[in-house]
Amino acid sequence: MSNFVVGVFLPEKNISDHPFDVDYYRQAYFELSQEISALNGEMVIVREEKTYQGKGLFSRAWKMLDPLNYQLLGATKIDVLFDKGEFVLKADLPIFNHPDLNHVCTDKFAMYERFKQFCPLTLLVNNQQEYFIALEQISTDKAVIKPLAGQEGIGILIDSTDKLSNEQIKTFPIVVQEFLDTSKGVPGIVEDYHDLRIALFDGEIIYSYLRTPPPGRLTANVSQGGKFVMVEPKQLPEEVLPIVQAIDAELAYVGHRFYCIDFGITPDGPKIIEMNSRLGLLPNQDSSAFVEVKKKLAKTFAEMSQA
Repeated sequence: MSNFVVGVFLPEKNISDHPFDVDYYRQAYFELSQEISALNGEMVIVREEKTYQGKGLFSRAWKMLDPLNYQLLGATKIDVLFDKGEFVLKADLPIFNHPDLNHVCTDKFAMYERFKQFCPLTLLVNNQQEYFIALEQISTDKAVIKPLAGQEGIGILIDSTDKLSNEQIKTFPIVVQEFLDTSKGVPGIVEDYHDLRIALFDGEIIYSYLRTPPPGRLTANVSQGGKFVMVEPKQLPEEVLPIVQAIDAELAYVGHRFYCIDFGITPDGPKIIEMNSRLGLLPNQDSSAFVEVKKKLAKTFAEMSQA
């Protein structure tokens, strides 16, 4: 009998939907389940919020038998929820990450309003007329168009403001941002466009890596062909550390937390590109840091289940 059960919540309906349609994500989640098992716990996958019955009970769940095989369990009671979607806070269920952290990390304008001193100019746009007005306020030659919420670079447009003024936006709200010129790179690491991801677990930098875009692109998401290289703590630009510390101090009230801050290093210093509290888990073979993340997650879930 397991001492505790962790439910990994994903909003899509089917077990084979994202992220389990990607080999390295399947492997990473199976590795997390093994760390939870090592603490005498169990990990299950729960999908669709409508399957939640209250008091920790979901009408269906799946157990990972290995990275390719799953067992449908039916009704399953969990002790803590690992929210990888947009689960609405329930008073009867401990949730990681805290919904306040998820909100500031997934709503790009909420993040800007809270930490605008560290960000490029970001404008909230609710219709086509506001879109044209926003472009006129952008001082850089290029602008960035992003969905208000979203991950993995999906729906992002980067181009000159002249070309973007011809775009007919189909879905609102969006944000319009000034373009960050990261073409000078990060000294000693890369000499071209990049973003620098710094991941924190309960206030400590647990890993960092630098992503570079594929040829001809300006977005560096790994899911879209970007490359990443791990960055040792001593390699981090000194000027990013006070920003990291200031942001985490503001968010420490949520308790246990695992999130990242993505920076662009520009001629005007580091600027936040975005934040993410739903980081994709990566396989242990890519870095010992990813082993440590899974161990910390498992330990945290065990603690939360006993609170």
